[in-house]
Amino acid sequence: MLKRTLLVCLTLCIAFSAEAQSRFRFGFRFNPLISLAGVQDKDKSDITGLDKGGKFLFSSGLMATYGFSEKVGLYTGAMFALKGFKSSVNFKPTNGDQRLIVHNANLTFLEIPLALHLTSNEVTTGMKIRGLFGLSANFLVGANTTRNSYIVDIMNEKSKSQWRTEADATNVNGSNAVETKRKSGTAGYNVFVPDFLVGAGVDWNIEGIGAFDFGISYHNALGNISKFALRGDDRASVSYLSFDLGYYF
Repeated sequence: MLKRTLLVCLTLCIAFSAEAQSRFRFGFRFNPLISLAGVQDKDKSDITGLDKGGKFLFSSGLMATYGFSEKVGLYTGAMFALKGFKSSVNFKPTNGDQRLIVHNANLTFLEIPLALHLTSNEVTTGMKIRGLFGLSANFLVGANTTRNSYIVDIMNEKSKSQWRTEADATNVNGSNAVETKRKSGTAGYNVFVPDFLVGAGVDWNIEGIGAFDFGISYHNALGNISKFALRGDDRASVSYLSFDLGYYF
């Protein structure tokens, strides 16, 4: 009786393991992305006269899905994402000259997403529409930032209110970079900043080759990366738009 019980348990374990493996997929991903910055003052209000720009960077790493059913599953992975931004703003200290402050940040995150993976019926042979909806735990593992401060000559023919970009500061007589600060490392940054992610795309399975994943997703930052000295106590967050390219073995 004991032998029969053990044999039944072993058979069930093997069947469960085979079923679990059939529902599990593992692959890699390379995603070009557009990094988008949000910069606000300490009261979470927009900053008048602020110019900010995104950066075209990328993320890459491993991904996996586990299907609870044919249409509903779980998506996760481990990705390294390079994000950053550049911003500039006019600023006049309480005691000092009018300045143009230019802040340039390059950030490296380890991202661990956890999202629902939803798929449709086949729209053509091997191809399904898929969607992602969930969160990502993001850990800052590297940062390089540069802060340039340009003094504005009040005697210059160009009005101070017109100073908006670093090109203005370097191309007009009467200005010079009076201070440059460079910083490497994560000190002073929030090392954990989660994202909300939502995306859509196609899952195309080619028999004998594997499954290709193409899509687009938006990763909305749910917190600030730091309170950095753009003007003393401004705050920045970094979200991004990703063009997803993946392959499942």
